[in-house]
Amino acid sequence: MKSLIALLIFLCGCCPKICRPNVTNYPIEEQLSEGVRTPKGALVVWHGHSVSKDMLAKVDADIDFVENCVAKHYRVYRRPKRSCYVIYIAPDSRPACADPDQQVFGRAPDSACKEKGLEPTEDCPCGWRVVIQDGKYIVTTPNLYMLRAGLTELLTGTSAYYIWHPYPEMRWITECAKPPIE
Repeated sequence: MKSLIALLIFLCGCCPKICRPNVTNYPIEEQLSEGVRTPKGALVVWHGHSVSKDMLAKVDADIDFVENCVAKHYRVYRRPKRSCYVIYIAPDSRPACADPDQQVFGRAPDSACKEKGLEPTEDCPCGWRVVIQDGKYIVTTPNLYMLRAGLTELLTGTSAYYIWHPYPEMRWITECAKPPIE
């Protein structure tokens, strides 16, 4: 499967796109003009959030890291143009109840939190940390903590869900998608 995805990207030379139902519905298309380009050309839509050179540099560094990691594991891999990447910072991001250093957005199914041993409540609903919307936009939080997971999912089609599971065949996903230790 991963060879097929890489081959399609290589042959088409197009921007990556995955086929998966949307779990969020942000008006990204309408807000693209508000975006800021990173030094290497990725578009970051910081809707309602402040932007700094350090944050833009972090986006480029995470893209470089994930592209290099994926290239190690795919026999045929062609890097997309940097302008293909659109990172959307969710305007409704909030501190996670279980760990205030983490951020979440939107409303994820309670089962997603329960799998991690968290018990969501009305005051503390389960939220997303990263998702792919419309098959091509990475939606994440202002701290960009899970950006690598979103990038890995976009480039490979493999759900970021697998980075937290010890499946031997998915170890490379963990290597590419886990957040950097800061």
